[in-house]
Amino acid sequence: MLPECGLRSADFVKISENGFDAEDNETDLNDYAWSMLWFQPDGAKEGHLYVGTGNNIFGIANYITETNQNGEEPTELPSRPPEIRRYTPGSSNDWEKVFDYKDVGDDGLQTYGFRRMIAYRAVDSDNKGGRSNYLYAATQGIGASIWRSKTGDAGDWEQVHSTGPNHASIRAMAVHDGKLYLGYAYDIVNVDIPPAEIWVSDNGVDFEPVMQDGFGNENNRGIETLFSFNDWLFAGTKNDKQGYEVWKLQGPDKGAGAVKVVEHGGPDSRNEAAGTSVVFNGKLYIGSLIYYGFNRREGYGFKGCDIIRIDENDEWETVVGKNSISGYDSGFNFFTNAYCWQFKEHDGWLYTSTFDDATAVAELLYQLPAAIEYLQGQQKRITDDPPTLLTREAWLRMTKAGGDIFKTQDGVHWLPVTQDGLGNRDNYGWRTMESAPDGTFYLGSANPYDGLEIWKAEPKAEEVEQQ
Repeated sequence: MLPECGLRSADFVKISENGFDAEDNETDLNDYAWSMLWFQPDGAKEGHLYVGTGNNIFGIANYITETNQNGEEPTELPSRPPEIRRYTPGSSNDWEKVFDYKDVGDDGLQTYGFRRMIAYRAVDSDNKGGRSNYLYAATQGIGASIWRSKTGDAGDWEQVHSTGPNHASIRAMAVHDGKLYLGYAYDIVNVDIPPAEIWVSDNGVDFEPVMQDGFGNENNRGIETLFSFNDWLFAGTKNDKQGYEVWKLQGPDKGAGAVKVVEHGGPDSRNEAAGTSVVFNGKLYIGSLIYYGFNRREGYGFKGCDIIRIDENDEWETVVGKNSISGYDSGFNFFTNAYCWQFKEHDGWLYTSTFDDATAVAELLYQLPAAIEYLQGQQKRITDDPPTLLTREAWLRMTKAGGDIFKTQDGVHWLPVTQDGLGNRDNYGWRTMESAPDGTFYLGSANPYDGLEIWKAEPKAEEVEQQ
Protein backbone atom coordinates (compact mmCIF):
# COMPACT_ATOMS: atom_id res chain seq x y z
CA MET A 1 0.00 0.00 0.00
CA LEU A 2 1.26 3.46 -0.85
CA PRO A 3 1.94 5.84 2.05
CA GLU A 4 -0.71 8.40 2.98
CA CYS A 5 -0.05 11.72 1.23
CA GLY A 6 -1.74 13.98 -1.24
CA LEU A 7 -4.59 16.20 -0.14
CA ARG A 8 -6.62 15.48 3.01
CA SER A 9 -10.02 16.81 4.04
CA ALA A 10 -8.34 19.10 6.59
CA ASP A 11 -6.49 20.88 3.77
CA PHE A 12 -9.71 22.34 2.34
CA VAL A 13 -11.37 25.62 3.31
CA LYS A 14 -14.70 26.95 2.13
CA ILE A 15 -14.42 30.10 -0.03
CA SER A 16 -18.04 30.88 -0.91
CA GLU A 17 -21.40 31.46 0.66
CA ASN A 18 -23.96 28.83 -0.20
CA GLY A 19 -25.27 29.64 -3.66
CA PHE A 20 -22.77 32.56 -3.78
CA ASP A 21 -25.07 34.99 -1.93
CA ALA A 22 -28.29 34.55 0.01
CA GLU A 23 -30.50 36.95 -1.93
CA ASP A 24 -29.45 35.65 -5.34
CA ASN A 25 -29.65 32.03 -4.24
CA GLU A 26 -33.19 32.46 -2.90
CA THR A 27 -34.32 33.73 -6.29
CA ASP A 28 -32.26 31.60 -8.66
CA LEU A 29 -31.58 28.42 -6.64
CA ASN A 30 -27.88 28.09 -7.50
CA ASP A 31 -27.80 24.38 -6.65
CA TYR A 32 -24.82 22.98 -8.58
CA ALA A 33 -21.33 24.16 -9.39
CA TRP A 34 -22.01 22.53 -12.74
CA SER A 35 -18.87 23.67 -14.56
CA MET A 36 -15.51 24.99 -13.43
CA LEU A 37 -12.37 26.18 -15.20
CA TRP A 38 -9.22 28.15 -14.49
CA PHE A 39 -8.88 30.66 -17.32
CA GLN A 40 -6.23 33.29 -18.07
CA PRO A 41 -6.72 35.49 -21.16
CA ASP A 42 -3.83 36.25 -23.50
CA GLY A 43 -1.73 39.09 -22.09
CA ALA A 44 -3.41 39.06 -18.66
CA LYS A 45 -1.20 39.13 -15.60
CA GLU A 46 -3.46 36.81 -13.66
CA GLY A 47 -6.19 34.27 -14.19
CA HIS A 48 -9.44 33.53 -12.40
CA LEU A 49 -11.47 30.52 -11.37
CA TYR A 50 -14.77 30.48 -13.28
CA VAL A 51 -17.84 28.58 -12.07
CA GLY A 52 -21.08 28.03 -14.01
CA THR A 53 -24.20 27.16 -12.05
CA GLY A 54 -26.98 24.60 -12.44
CA ASN A 55 -30.27 25.97 -11.08
CA ASN A 56 -33.40 24.43 -9.52
CA ILE A 57 -32.12 20.92 -10.07
CA PHE A 58 -34.92 19.20 -8.11
CA GLY A 59 -37.52 21.00 -10.22
CA ILE A 60 -35.76 20.06 -13.46
CA ALA A 61 -35.34 16.42 -12.35
CA ASN A 62 -39.07 16.18 -11.61
CA TYR A 63 -39.85 17.73 -15.00
CA ILE A 64 -37.67 15.18 -16.84
CA THR A 65 -39.06 12.27 -14.81
CA GLU A 66 -42.67 13.30 -15.46
CA THR A 67 -42.01 13.71 -19.19
CA ASN A 68 -40.25 10.35 -19.48
CA GLN A 69 -43.08 8.56 -17.66
CA ASN A 70 -45.98 10.19 -19.49
CA GLY A 71 -44.47 10.75 -22.92
CA GLU A 72 -46.01 14.22 -22.87
CA GLU A 73 -44.29 17.45 -22.03
CA PRO A 74 -45.46 19.42 -18.99
CA THR A 75 -46.75 22.87 -19.83
CA GLU A 76 -43.94 24.81 -18.17
CA LEU A 77 -40.22 24.22 -17.72
CA PRO A 78 -39.34 25.14 -14.10
CA SER A 79 -36.04 26.70 -15.08
CA ARG A 80 -34.11 29.39 -13.21
CA PRO A 81 -31.59 31.24 -15.40
CA PRO A 82 -28.01 30.25 -14.46
CA GLU A 83 -24.94 32.42 -14.07
CA ILE A 84 -21.16 32.40 -14.28
CA ARG A 85 -19.08 33.73 -11.38
CA ARG A 86 -15.33 34.19 -11.07
CA TYR A 87 -12.96 34.17 -8.15
CA THR A 88 -9.68 36.07 -7.81
CA PRO A 89 -7.06 34.23 -5.74
CA GLY A 90 -6.37 36.04 -2.50
CA SER A 91 -9.73 37.78 -2.40
CA SER A 92 -11.98 37.42 0.63
CA ASN A 93 -14.55 35.01 -0.80
CA ASP A 94 -15.50 37.58 -3.41
CA TRP A 95 -17.31 36.14 -6.43
CA GLU A 96 -17.89 38.49 -9.34
CA LYS A 97 -20.89 37.77 -11.54
CA VAL A 98 -19.69 37.91 -15.18
CA PHE A 99 -22.68 36.34 -16.95
CA ASP A 100 -26.32 36.17 -15.86
CA TYR A 101 -28.64 34.30 -18.22
CA LYS A 102 -31.47 36.62 -17.24
CA ASP A 103 -29.80 39.14 -19.55
CA VAL A 104 -30.28 36.88 -22.58
CA GLY A 105 -34.01 37.68 -22.70
CA ASP A 106 -36.88 35.28 -23.22
CA ASP A 107 -34.56 32.51 -24.39
CA GLY A 108 -32.89 32.66 -20.99
CA LEU A 109 -36.05 31.31 -19.39
CA GLN A 110 -35.51 28.00 -21.20
CA THR A 111 -31.96 27.48 -19.88
CA TYR A 112 -31.06 26.26 -16.41
CA GLY A 113 -27.34 25.49 -16.37
CA PHE A 114 -23.84 25.99 -17.71
CA ARG A 115 -22.88 22.35 -18.12
CA ARG A 116 -19.26 22.51 -19.31
CA MET A 117 -16.37 24.95 -19.76
CA ILE A 118 -13.20 24.65 -21.82
CA ALA A 119 -10.44 26.90 -23.12
CA TYR A 120 -9.76 26.91 -26.86
CA ARG A 121 -7.54 29.04 -29.08
CA ALA A 122 -10.05 30.23 -31.65
CA VAL A 123 -10.36 32.71 -34.49
CA ASP A 124 -11.05 36.24 -33.27
CA SER A 125 -14.43 37.86 -33.81
CA ASP A 126 -12.91 40.77 -35.78
CA ASN A 127 -12.40 38.44 -38.78
CA LYS A 128 -8.78 39.54 -39.21
CA GLY A 129 -7.47 36.00 -39.03
CA GLY A 130 -5.86 36.15 -35.59
CA ARG A 131 -6.42 33.57 -32.88
CA SER A 132 -6.78 34.10 -29.15
CA ASN A 133 -7.45 32.02 -26.06
CA TYR A 134 -11.21 31.96 -25.41
CA LEU A 135 -13.28 30.67 -22.53
CA TYR A 136 -16.14 28.53 -23.87
CA ALA A 137 -19.24 27.73 -21.80
CA ALA A 138 -21.96 25.25 -22.83
CA THR A 139 -25.53 25.22 -21.55
CA GLN A 140 -28.45 22.87 -20.96
CA GLY A 141 -32.14 23.60 -21.38
CA ILE A 142 -34.91 23.22 -23.94
CA GLY A 143 -32.08 23.93 -26.38
CA ALA A 144 -28.35 24.09 -25.67
CA SER A 145 -25.91 26.74 -26.79
CA ILE A 146 -22.24 27.65 -26.72
CA TRP A 147 -21.04 31.02 -25.45
CA ARG A 148 -17.49 32.33 -25.46
CA SER A 149 -15.47 35.21 -24.07
CA LYS A 150 -11.98 36.45 -24.87
CA THR A 151 -11.57 38.17 -21.48
CA GLY A 152 -14.08 36.46 -19.21
CA ASP A 153 -15.38 39.91 -18.27
CA ALA A 154 -19.02 40.85 -17.82
CA GLY A 155 -20.48 42.07 -21.11
CA ASP A 156 -17.88 40.28 -23.23
CA TRP A 157 -19.81 37.12 -24.18
CA GLU A 158 -21.09 36.02 -27.57
CA GLN A 159 -23.14 33.02 -28.65
CA VAL A 160 -21.44 30.95 -31.36
CA HIS A 161 -23.56 27.79 -31.59
CA SER A 162 -27.03 26.46 -30.71
CA THR A 163 -28.70 23.04 -30.94
CA GLY A 164 -32.23 24.33 -31.42
CA PRO A 165 -35.27 23.47 -29.25
CA ASN A 166 -34.77 19.75 -28.64
CA HIS A 167 -34.09 19.23 -24.92
CA ALA A 168 -30.36 19.17 -25.44
CA SER A 169 -27.37 19.32 -23.19
CA ILE A 170 -23.75 19.96 -24.14
CA ARG A 171 -21.79 18.42 -21.30
CA ALA A 172 -18.92 17.05 -23.40
CA MET A 173 -16.28 19.26 -25.02
CA ALA A 174 -12.69 18.44 -25.96
CA VAL A 175 -9.82 19.81 -27.99
CA HIS A 176 -8.40 17.18 -30.34
CA ASP A 177 -5.95 17.66 -33.20
CA GLY A 178 -6.35 21.43 -32.90
CA LYS A 179 -10.14 21.29 -33.27
CA LEU A 180 -12.96 21.87 -30.80
CA TYR A 181 -15.45 18.99 -30.45
CA LEU A 182 -18.91 19.08 -28.85
CA GLY A 183 -21.08 16.19 -27.70
CA TYR A 184 -24.87 16.44 -27.57
CA ALA A 185 -26.93 14.57 -24.98
CA TYR A 186 -30.70 14.23 -24.82
CA ASP A 187 -32.15 13.69 -21.36
CA ILE A 188 -35.79 13.09 -22.27
CA VAL A 189 -36.32 9.71 -23.94
CA ASN A 190 -40.07 9.50 -24.55
CA VAL A 191 -40.43 12.42 -26.92
CA ASP A 192 -39.35 12.70 -30.54
CA ILE A 193 -35.68 13.62 -30.29
CA PRO A 194 -32.60 12.32 -32.13
CA PRO A 195 -29.82 10.05 -30.87
CA ALA A 196 -26.50 11.46 -29.65
CA GLU A 197 -24.42 13.71 -31.87
CA ILE A 198 -20.83 15.01 -32.13
CA TRP A 199 -19.98 18.33 -33.79
CA VAL A 200 -16.62 19.93 -34.60
CA SER A 201 -15.11 23.32 -35.39
CA ASP A 202 -11.63 24.23 -36.58
CA ASN A 203 -12.08 27.95 -35.86
CA GLY A 204 -14.26 27.96 -32.74
CA VAL A 205 -17.15 29.71 -34.50
CA ASP A 206 -18.49 27.47 -37.28
CA PHE A 207 -19.54 23.96 -36.25
CA GLU A 208 -20.51 20.99 -38.39
CA PRO A 209 -21.69 17.47 -37.51
CA VAL A 210 -19.29 14.55 -37.33
CA MET A 211 -21.72 11.91 -36.07
CA GLN A 212 -25.50 12.23 -35.70
CA ASP A 213 -26.88 8.71 -35.26
CA GLY A 214 -25.61 7.61 -31.84
CA PHE A 215 -22.93 5.52 -33.59
CA GLY A 216 -25.72 3.59 -35.28
CA ASN A 217 -27.53 2.83 -32.02
CA GLU A 218 -30.66 4.86 -31.24
CA ASN A 219 -30.32 3.93 -27.56
CA ASN A 220 -27.13 5.98 -27.36
CA ARG A 221 -29.07 9.08 -26.28
CA GLY A 222 -26.09 11.18 -25.29
CA ILE A 223 -22.38 11.87 -25.60
CA GLU A 224 -21.44 12.28 -21.97
CA THR A 225 -17.67 12.66 -22.22
CA LEU A 226 -15.02 13.36 -24.88
CA PHE A 227 -11.26 13.01 -24.45
CA SER A 228 -8.22 13.07 -26.69
CA PHE A 229 -6.13 9.95 -26.02
CA ASN A 230 -3.52 8.01 -27.97
CA ASP A 231 -4.05 10.24 -31.07
CA TRP A 232 -7.79 9.42 -31.14
CA LEU A 233 -10.89 11.22 -29.93
CA PHE A 234 -12.67 8.96 -27.44
CA ALA A 235 -16.40 9.36 -26.79
CA GLY A 236 -18.47 7.84 -23.99
CA THR A 237 -22.22 7.48 -24.45
CA LYS A 238 -25.36 7.39 -22.34
CA ASN A 239 -27.35 4.23 -23.02
CA ASP A 240 -29.88 3.46 -20.30
CA LYS A 241 -31.18 0.35 -22.09
CA GLN A 242 -28.02 -1.62 -22.97
CA GLY A 243 -25.26 0.06 -20.95
CA TYR A 244 -22.83 2.75 -22.07
CA GLU A 245 -20.48 2.42 -25.02
CA VAL A 246 -17.03 3.91 -25.63
CA TRP A 247 -15.97 4.72 -29.19
CA LYS A 248 -12.87 6.18 -30.75
CA LEU A 249 -12.91 8.32 -33.90
CA GLN A 250 -11.00 11.05 -35.73
CA GLY A 251 -7.71 9.19 -35.35
CA PRO A 252 -4.40 9.15 -37.25
CA ASP A 253 -5.98 7.37 -40.23
CA LYS A 254 -8.24 10.11 -41.60
CA GLY A 255 -10.21 7.63 -43.65
CA ALA A 256 -11.00 5.26 -40.79
CA GLY A 257 -14.47 5.13 -39.32
CA ALA A 258 -15.46 5.05 -35.67
CA VAL A 259 -14.34 2.00 -33.66
CA LYS A 260 -16.22 0.58 -30.68
CA VAL A 261 -13.86 -0.01 -27.73
CA VAL A 262 -16.25 -0.81 -24.84
CA GLU A 263 -19.89 -1.91 -24.86
CA HIS A 264 -22.65 -2.99 -22.46
CA GLY A 265 -21.48 -0.67 -19.69
CA GLY A 266 -18.05 -2.25 -19.37
CA PRO A 267 -18.12 -4.45 -16.26
CA ASP A 268 -21.90 -4.11 -15.78
CA SER A 269 -24.67 -3.40 -18.30
CA ARG A 270 -26.45 -1.34 -15.65
CA ASN A 271 -23.77 1.34 -16.06
CA GLU A 272 -25.94 3.58 -18.20
CA ALA A 273 -23.53 6.47 -18.85
CA ALA A 274 -19.79 6.90 -19.28
CA GLY A 275 -19.96 10.14 -17.35
CA THR A 276 -16.39 11.35 -16.97
CA SER A 277 -12.91 10.59 -18.29
CA VAL A 278 -9.27 11.54 -17.83
CA VAL A 279 -5.84 10.42 -19.00
CA PHE A 280 -3.62 9.47 -16.06
CA ASN A 281 -0.24 7.73 -16.21
CA GLY A 282 -0.75 6.83 -19.86
CA LYS A 283 -4.19 5.26 -19.54
CA LEU A 284 -7.72 6.56 -20.12
CA TYR A 285 -9.93 6.31 -17.03
CA ILE A 286 -13.72 6.32 -17.45
CA GLY A 287 -16.26 6.54 -14.64
CA SER A 288 -19.89 5.43 -14.88
CA LEU A 289 -23.18 6.69 -13.51
CA ILE A 290 -26.86 5.84 -13.24
CA TYR A 291 -28.92 9.03 -13.42
CA TYR A 292 -30.54 9.86 -10.06
CA GLY A 293 -29.36 6.43 -8.88
CA PHE A 294 -32.35 4.64 -10.42
CA ASN A 295 -32.98 3.59 -14.03
CA ARG A 296 -36.67 4.26 -14.62
CA ARG A 297 -36.55 2.82 -18.13
CA GLU A 298 -35.32 -0.64 -17.12
CA GLY A 299 -36.42 -0.63 -13.49
CA TYR A 300 -33.12 -1.08 -11.67
CA GLY A 301 -31.09 1.13 -9.44
CA PHE A 302 -29.20 1.56 -6.21
CA LYS A 303 -25.97 0.43 -7.79
CA GLY A 304 -22.66 2.19 -7.25
CA CYS A 305 -20.49 3.60 -10.00
CA ASP A 306 -17.69 1.68 -11.71
CA ILE A 307 -14.34 2.86 -13.07
CA ILE A 308 -12.43 1.26 -15.93
CA ARG A 309 -9.17 2.18 -17.63
CA ILE A 310 -8.16 1.68 -21.25
CA ASP A 311 -4.58 1.23 -22.44
CA GLU A 312 -2.90 2.16 -25.74
CA ASN A 313 -4.02 -1.16 -27.26
CA ASP A 314 -7.70 -0.54 -26.43
CA GLU A 315 -7.63 -3.23 -23.76
CA TRP A 316 -9.58 -2.31 -20.65
CA GLU A 317 -9.75 -3.48 -17.05
CA THR A 318 -12.00 -2.70 -14.09
CA VAL A 319 -10.46 -0.35 -11.54
CA VAL A 320 -13.51 0.01 -9.26
CA GLY A 321 -16.37 -2.50 -9.52
CA LYS A 322 -16.86 -6.23 -9.62
CA ASN A 323 -13.54 -8.14 -9.66
CA SER A 324 -11.60 -4.86 -9.75
CA ILE A 325 -7.84 -4.45 -9.56
CA SER A 326 -8.28 -2.06 -6.61
CA GLY A 327 -10.37 -4.44 -4.52
CA TYR A 328 -13.15 -1.87 -4.32
CA ASP A 329 -16.60 -2.98 -5.39
CA SER A 330 -18.95 -0.58 -7.19
CA GLY A 331 -19.28 2.85 -5.62
CA PHE A 332 -16.12 2.32 -3.55
CA ASN A 333 -18.14 -0.28 -1.60
CA PHE A 334 -21.15 2.06 -1.19
CA PHE A 335 -24.09 1.34 -3.50
CA THR A 336 -25.39 4.89 -2.95
CA ASN A 337 -22.34 6.36 -4.73
CA ALA A 338 -24.31 6.34 -7.97
CA TYR A 339 -22.04 8.65 -9.97
CA CYS A 340 -18.35 8.83 -10.61
CA TRP A 341 -18.84 12.54 -11.25
CA GLN A 342 -15.43 14.02 -11.97
CA PHE A 343 -11.76 13.17 -12.41
CA LYS A 344 -8.89 15.58 -11.96
CA GLU A 345 -5.14 15.10 -11.75
CA HIS A 346 -3.33 17.30 -9.24
CA ASP A 347 0.28 17.21 -8.06
CA GLY A 348 0.84 13.63 -9.24
CA TRP A 349 -2.39 12.26 -7.79
CA LEU A 350 -5.65 11.38 -9.48
CA TYR A 351 -8.79 12.48 -7.63
CA THR A 352 -12.31 11.30 -8.31
CA SER A 353 -15.59 12.50 -6.81
CA THR A 354 -19.02 10.94 -6.36
CA PHE A 355 -22.69 11.79 -6.19
CA ASP A 356 -24.00 10.01 -3.10
CA ASP A 357 -27.75 9.54 -3.24
CA ALA A 358 -27.71 8.48 0.43
CA THR A 359 -28.67 12.11 1.14
CA ALA A 360 -31.90 11.60 -0.79
CA VAL A 361 -32.42 8.19 0.84
CA ALA A 362 -32.01 9.77 4.29
CA GLU A 363 -34.56 12.44 3.38
CA LEU A 364 -36.99 9.72 2.28
CA LEU A 365 -36.55 7.77 5.51
CA TYR A 366 -36.98 10.90 7.57
CA GLN A 367 -40.24 11.79 5.80
CA LEU A 368 -41.52 8.19 5.68
CA PRO A 369 -43.66 8.12 8.86
CA ALA A 370 -45.61 11.20 7.81
CA ALA A 371 -45.90 9.87 4.25
CA ILE A 372 -47.34 6.57 5.53
CA GLU A 373 -49.88 8.38 7.68
CA TYR A 374 -50.88 10.46 4.68
CA LEU A 375 -51.28 7.42 2.45
CA GLN A 376 -53.36 5.68 5.14
CA GLY A 377 -55.96 8.40 4.76
CA GLN A 378 -55.22 10.50 7.82
CA GLN A 379 -54.42 13.45 5.51
CA LYS A 380 -51.52 14.49 7.71
CA ARG A 381 -49.55 17.21 6.02
CA ILE A 382 -45.92 16.31 5.39
CA THR A 383 -43.97 19.04 7.13
CA ASP A 384 -40.36 19.88 7.74
CA ASP A 385 -40.72 18.20 11.14
CA PRO A 386 -42.63 14.95 10.63
CA PRO A 387 -43.04 12.37 13.41
CA THR A 388 -40.03 10.09 13.39
CA LEU A 389 -37.84 8.24 15.84
CA LEU A 390 -34.69 9.77 14.34
CA THR A 391 -33.79 13.27 13.32
CA ARG A 392 -32.87 14.09 9.75
CA GLU A 393 -29.25 14.52 10.86
CA ALA A 394 -29.28 11.05 12.39
CA TRP A 395 -30.55 9.52 9.16
CA LEU A 396 -27.82 11.37 7.24
CA ARG A 397 -25.18 9.88 9.53
CA MET A 398 -26.69 6.40 9.43
CA THR A 399 -26.79 6.32 5.64
CA LYS A 400 -23.26 7.80 5.45
CA ALA A 401 -24.58 10.59 3.26
CA GLY A 402 -22.45 13.27 1.62
CA GLY A 403 -20.35 13.27 -1.54
CA ASP A 404 -17.08 11.34 -1.48
CA ILE A 405 -13.64 12.07 -2.90
CA PHE A 406 -11.02 9.36 -3.39
CA LYS A 407 -7.40 9.68 -4.52
CA THR A 408 -4.76 7.44 -6.04
CA GLN A 409 -1.14 7.74 -7.12
CA ASP A 410 -0.99 4.56 -9.20
CA GLY A 411 -4.60 3.94 -10.25
CA VAL A 412 -4.82 0.78 -8.14
CA HIS A 413 -4.59 1.84 -4.50
CA TRP A 414 -7.24 4.39 -3.54
CA LEU A 415 -7.58 6.40 -0.34
CA PRO A 416 -10.55 8.47 0.88
CA VAL A 417 -10.25 12.25 1.16
CA THR A 418 -13.80 12.89 2.39
CA GLN A 419 -16.89 10.72 2.69
CA ASP A 420 -19.29 13.21 4.25
CA GLY A 421 -19.40 16.21 1.90
CA LEU A 422 -16.54 17.87 3.82
CA GLY A 423 -18.69 17.99 6.92
CA ASN A 424 -21.92 19.05 5.20
CA ARG A 425 -23.85 15.94 4.21
CA ASP A 426 -26.19 18.07 2.10
CA ASN A 427 -23.23 18.41 -0.28
CA TYR A 428 -24.43 15.20 -1.87
CA GLY A 429 -21.82 15.32 -4.62
CA TRP A 430 -18.68 17.03 -5.83
CA ARG A 431 -19.67 18.09 -9.31
CA THR A 432 -16.47 19.86 -10.34
CA MET A 433 -12.76 19.96 -9.53
CA GLU A 434 -9.98 22.13 -10.91
CA SER A 435 -6.21 22.25 -10.49
CA ALA A 436 -4.90 25.81 -10.88
CA PRO A 437 -1.40 26.75 -12.11
CA ASP A 438 -0.40 28.08 -8.66
CA GLY A 439 -0.96 24.65 -7.10
CA THR A 440 -4.38 25.37 -5.61
CA PHE A 441 -7.03 22.67 -5.93
CA TYR A 442 -10.69 23.70 -6.11
CA LEU A 443 -13.92 21.79 -5.48
CA GLY A 444 -17.50 22.68 -6.41
CA SER A 445 -20.40 20.93 -4.73
CA ALA A 446 -23.92 19.91 -5.70
CA ASN A 447 -26.25 20.99 -2.92
CA PRO A 448 -29.94 21.66 -3.70
CA TYR A 449 -30.71 22.05 0.02
CA ASP A 450 -28.47 24.99 0.97
CA GLY A 451 -26.96 26.03 -2.37
CA LEU A 452 -23.62 25.10 -3.95
CA GLU A 453 -20.32 25.45 -2.10
CA ILE A 454 -16.79 26.14 -3.38
CA TRP A 455 -13.76 24.88 -1.45
CA LYS A 456 -10.04 25.15 -2.04
CA ALA A 457 -6.81 23.53 -0.83
CA GLU A 458 -3.69 25.66 -1.24
CA PRO A 459 -0.21 24.18 -1.65
CA LYS A 460 1.58 23.50 1.60
CA ALA A 461 4.46 25.79 2.54
CA GLU A 462 7.10 23.18 1.76
CA GLU A 463 5.59 22.63 -1.69
CA VAL A 464 5.65 26.36 -2.46
CA GLU A 465 9.34 26.53 -1.50
CA GLN A 466 10.12 23.73 -3.94
CA GLN A 467 8.38 25.47 -6.85
